[in-house]
Amino acid sequence: MNHATVVLRLRGPHADEASLESAAVEATWATATPEDSIEHVHAQVMRDRLYVTLHRVGRDREETRAIARELCRRTIATSPFLSRVVHGEIKTIVLPLKSFGIDP
Repeated sequence: MNHATVVLRLRGPHADEASLESAAVEATWATATPEDSIEHVHAQVMRDRLYVTLHRVGRDREETRAIARELCRRTIATSPFLSRVVHGEIKTIVLPLKSFGIDP
């Protein structure tokens, strides 16, 4: 299993970060297809950024990064709420999972 984190810039501060995180996870699951091979989605707001971490079946890290990036783009494009609050992608990175409270 691989994971990749897409860092998204938010248009401004959000009073209810938990709702934004939940909306991002739900919208990502609604957009994902079986071909994406997603096992888990986690979202966390930190300051003016939304970090969306996708865990995926597969061993190819570059493919996982590409799918994470594309899935986030599709999710934002199909979610009216997220398209209003997300300003754009900053980058796709790999962070230690423990920084998100996930202990694999």
